[in-house]
Amino acid sequence: MQGVPRPFDAHDSTMLRPLASRWPYRGSAVLAFSLALGACGNGSESVATGASTPSSSPGTSATTTLRASVSKLALSVTGLTEYGVAGTPASGRARIVTITNTGSAAATGLAIAVPALPSGTVESGSCGSTLAAGSTCTLTVTPGATASGGVGPCTTGTAPTPATISVGGSNTNTVSVDVVVLGYGCIYQGGYVYALDDTTPSTGSVGGKVLSQFDEASALVWSTRFDAIYGISETSTAALPSPSVGAVAGQSSCDGATDGACDSANIVDYYTSYAIGAPIALPDYAAGVCEATIASESDWHLPAICEMGYGGAGCGTSASPTEQNVQSDLVDSGGAVPLNGNYWSSTEASFAPANGAWVQSFMPGGDSTEELATKGLALAVRCTRALTP
Repeated sequence: MQGVPRPFDAHDSTMLRPLASRWPYRGSAVLAFSLALGACGNGSESVATGASTPSSSPGTSATTTLRASVSKLALSVTGLTEYGVAGTPASGRARIVTITNTGSAAATGLAIAVPALPSGTVESGSCGSTLAAGSTCTLTVTPGATASGGVGPCTTGTAPTPATISVGGSNTNTVSVDVVVLGYGCIYQGGYVYALDDTTPSTGSVGGKVLSQFDEASALVWSTRFDAIYGISETSTAALPSPSVGAVAGQSSCDGATDGACDSANIVDYYTSYAIGAPIALPDYAAGVCEATIASESDWHLPAICEMGYGGAGCGTSASPTEQNVQSDLVDSGGAVPLNGNYWSSTEASFAPANGAWVQSFMPGGDSTEELATKGLALAVRCTRALTP
């Protein structure tokens, strides 16, 4: 019948272009049909005059998420020789933080806020003002020769105040990384830093060792019994243990002069399960008290003799110690940590392992020595642990 339009067929392309001249309505009706056309696969076609389409662009209102690879980053000051570390590296390796855009939209207006860093420490990186979805950029922190401070550099025997580097954009969250630069004498992770290890991956923190801040005992015996404990004398190595007999389940062949963690594990294992009268209470002997939780950390051990100093047990000299040690780096270097008196090590005497163990004798003025003592003497105890990178 003339004057009556034939029924509309959204899939009939011959009806698209004359729609505006033949359909008497505008606005929402036209918008509704334009959406229906898109649903039928004709979204690329022109719609009627006066029709509008909603924006599908994420625009500036879209948000995305940034993630930092680490939240805490510890570096070492430059200028230290890391005795005892493979290759004897120098300290001060640059460390890298990766920023990742984990969202589906580009991060825009990206900015990095860098606070005052210790003198000589600098931050650089590859992060521009925009970071595409799924992409990464990096921040590189290169330490100088000055440790982080609080009241003066932490190498005076204080805990460092972290410098917080922040990264954020106009449509992102803000991520932060706490940065500290450590040197000998800084209080970190429960104790005084006396060893650093820059061979750890540059994407994480420096390694090293700390000494507990206080004596765990002022007068305690090495043991309540006289037993030769397997593989912990100053001549013992992983390949050639000394003593070489008497091993029990759980014990290892230790580098007895340098690996106090191994020595201590052998001692505690023996007195817990195998000694006559076992278990011997942990507070009753030197290695046992280091099993306690100290300054919220629970992985302490009684240090080996070369962790404590140099000299008589084959631990090198003051000019070239076998490894970084308490005597060199906390006492001889200026006395950031006041130590005075005789302290047990976890290392047995090779020629009399049942009766004797090595002792570090700390005295003011750098006159420290390494000596042998009978295990039944009551001497002081300080514990050590490895840093968690």
